[in-house]
Amino acid sequence: MQDEASANRSELTLGVRTPDGYRELEPGGLRAPEANRGFQELREAVLVGPPHVDCRLLIDDEAILPIDTAGNAASSSPGPGAPATASRPAWTWKPGFYAGTVRAELVDDTGRELGTWWLDVSPDPAKAGGGMFERMVEQIAEFDESLLVGDEPARRQLGAVGAEANPHVLFERLRRRETDLQRAVTAVQREPASVLRPRRQLVALHQARRADLRTLRVAMRRSEACAVLQRGRGPQPPFAGSVAAQPRFDTPEVERRLDAPVNRCALYLLRALQRRCRDLAEKLEEMEKKATSETRTPLQSRVVRRREILDRIERRLRFAERRSPFRDAGRPELTAAGLTAVAAHPLYSRFWRVGWEALRRGVSVHDPRDPLPITPTWEVYERWCFVEVARFLECWLPELAWSQRRQVRSRRRLGRGEGGLEVDLWLQKSAANTRGERQLDLWSVSRECRPDLVLRWRREGRSGFVALDAKYRASRGAILDGMAESAHLYRDALRWGSTSPEASLLLVPDAGAVSWLAEEAYVARHGVGIVALRPGTEPPGWLRGLLLGERASAS
Repeated sequence: MQDEASANRSELTLGVRTPDGYRELEPGGLRAPEANRGFQELREAVLVGPPHVDCRLLIDDEAILPIDTAGNAASSSPGPGAPATASRPAWTWKPGFYAGTVRAELVDDTGRELGTWWLDVSPDPAKAGGGMFERMVEQIAEFDESLLVGDEPARRQLGAVGAEANPHVLFERLRRRETDLQRAVTAVQREPASVLRPRRQLVALHQARRADLRTLRVAMRRSEACAVLQRGRGPQPPFAGSVAAQPRFDTPEVERRLDAPVNRCALYLLRALQRRCRDLAEKLEEMEKKATSETRTPLQSRVVRRREILDRIERRLRFAERRSPFRDAGRPELTAAGLTAVAAHPLYSRFWRVGWEALRRGVSVHDPRDPLPITPTWEVYERWCFVEVARFLECWLPELAWSQRRQVRSRRRLGRGEGGLEVDLWLQKSAANTRGERQLDLWSVSRECRPDLVLRWRREGRSGFVALDAKYRASRGAILDGMAESAHLYRDALRWGSTSPEASLLLVPDAGAVSWLAEEAYVARHGVGIVALRPGTEPPGWLRGLLLGERASAS
């Protein structure tokens, strides 16, 4: 894996200016975020570049406007111990709705990387402290690592296991091995492997190096060859004074060839890497056209540079294919003989390992290797709520057989047991707008809706459902806005068949500011309310009866 710290020029520095003073950041490497703490979700920070160096700052491939260009140099006065900024560029950076490790790069005008730093961004402490957020991430990863994958600048240590094919994950995995791939390809070109193959060649006697039984048998059939072999025992036959007229002998030779199984395997991997670059460039181009959201970091500004990086990697791979030994391979193919030769050759084995690490799919916490992009903090909370509610259901109903199903844009946790009891928990299930026409599945009487969680129960011919919407908010105003935006909307608009939801609830980290909305009597009377849900807390006792329809069955 590429060591980004070694790529930094020694004279390059990147610092952060805070109310407490100025400090230099430790350059790249996986241990750097431990030293580069102090950044926080949605809180501005002023970064200061190296003196007398014309450079640009990129945060996760997005160019950050310098303070002078942004027009707010006067509002960013130097703190205690900060160097003079007349000769040092400075940038104001505000992290979005994410928390984790973020890549910062200094590049020149041509886009060439000058240095890399990894910054640690903590979550907003007003919603859930760093410890709470880390517990949510860990619990999601234990349940299903793919729920964490996203496209935000923040990253988490994940490995490659499974079939997850998120383009941002695949790009990050390929990009981090760009330098190692280049070194491995160069090493293979410097010392290519070859195979020895036998062949027959007609040569003059003085050119013969080896002879076998076939050589003698062929020579005995020709009188002039026999005469040459008996030189010194009698008169020499004339050959018209020409070397070309001398008799030729069929001799065995050994030819060294590069069209070997090991080089065919290497060519197969080289072309697979080129295809990955082209496929990712096409997918990123499609994502560039998607509409932006206020709660997500825009992709447009980041995609441009990522396509340039993919184009650079592909060009280098195409150039390598035109050189030996790749050009000498007859065709790309995987064979047992080729893979055995790859495993036995240190240089080819290294190229194979790095190449397949760059191509691997999936995410896993059991094999942490790469800092891969994750979802925004609010989406982490939504998916943690799905995991937590699923855990509650399994504890409440251990007799059910639980299974998980994944669809295009949603996840489903299904529990079935004896007596016809069935509990269905959905993540991001869509309720289509049917213009008021009844459907058997979830639908909406007005616009299309997509609640975060929908829980439906069925028993003894009866059924019901509850809509749950997770809001990563803690203030009074934000929670009340969430009630108007989703809780009341889902209560009135959603239908499952001909059934309305029994309740529409908000899941929030803290309900202290609006405690009356979390009371059982309020929810029973109005069909809406909130539930405080965060790591280390247990749900209120009345929630089980509401989610599983036990109150409706009892009545």
